[in-house]
Amino acid sequence: MTTPPPPPSTPVPPELEPTQVLDAPPAPPTADAAAGPPRAAMALPSGTVLQGKFEVIDLIGTPGGFGIAYVCRDLLLERTVVVQEL
Repeated sequence: MTTPPPPPSTPVPPELEPTQVLDAPPAPPTADAAAGPPRAAMALPSGTVLQGKFEVIDLIGTPGGFGIAYVCRDLLLERTVVVQEL
C-alpha cells in the first residue's frame, strides 16, 4: 500500500519567520573547533520529513546549547509548528 503524497507546503506566517538570516557569517572558531563540524552544518535541510509527520521548512536562528529548532509543517494537522532537536 502506498501512502499519498504530502500536501503542498504553505508559506510560513510572518509571526513565525526566523529572526536571523541563515547565511550570517559564522562564529569565530573556538578551542572546541577540533570537536567536529559546527551545529549549523549538522542542521537538517529544508524539505526533510521527520517520522512521516513533520516537514522541515527552515532553521530557527543560530543553533544554541540546547539543540537545533526548526519551523516545520505538521503534515497530519496541516499547521505550522516548531520542532526542537535535542
